[in-house]
Amino acid sequence: MPSQSIFRTELNAIVQTLLTSGLDQTGFEFIKDFSKKVFDIQLPLQITHRESGFYFIVDFERSEWNTTSYSTSSFPTLAADDEIEYFTSWSAVINALGSWIERVSNELSQPDPWLLLNEGNVLADNIPSAGASLEKFNEEELSWVRGLLDSIRDFLISEAQPTEDQLKLIDEKLTYLEESARRQNKQDWAHTAIGVVVTIAIGLAMAPDQANKLFQLTSALLRSIFFKLLTAPGA
Repeated sequence: MPSQSIFRTELNAIVQTLLTSGLDQTGFEFIKDFSKKVFDIQLPLQITHRESGFYFIVDFERSEWNTTSYSTSSFPTLAADDEIEYFTSWSAVINALGSWIERVSNELSQPDPWLLLNEGNVLADNIPSAGASLEKFNEEELSWVRGLLDSIRDFLISEAQPTEDQLKLIDEKLTYLEESARRQNKQDWAHTAIGVVVTIAIGLAMAPDQANKLFQLTSALLRSIFFKLLTAPGA
């Protein structure tokens, strides 16, 4: 039966869940002092992920009918309707903790939106707005485009190790870019390419360093196509 206190057995179940999460366990902190040999731990207990500020709180509740339960609240919230969920067993609390950790892991794995915006703007700012950039690709240049897209595909397969569904997304987007190159002028296509690369990075939930590598590759390959029209950043 749930009680106001938990013991080492329950605390160790929390620690084991953190250790097996695949996340850096040093990135979590307990808002309690466990420096002393404590066996009887009073609820509430809060676990906070330092980098994101996300938290998970487990507490004790007694109803007006004198029944008891554990309650959990979290940010990001796991509850469908309310901020608080109620459980009658510690194993159910641990399952909720596991779901919260999975949510934290998913958020951490997402590409940095500020990186996407910044890198997208850097690429866009270096697209010429006149002259040859307004021309359409000739057949030789279209072959360069295909080579660029093949290089991006090879990189994504090697770096992101996509699932079957993610590979389908990659192929659909790159095929769209290849077809667009036959319809659009060089300037418009370059802007389209940047947008598609951002979409792929988000769709694959690329880690920030992976997204950065993808943008660096895209920048280099775009410059190889518009070798005299695009100037490398900082050049």
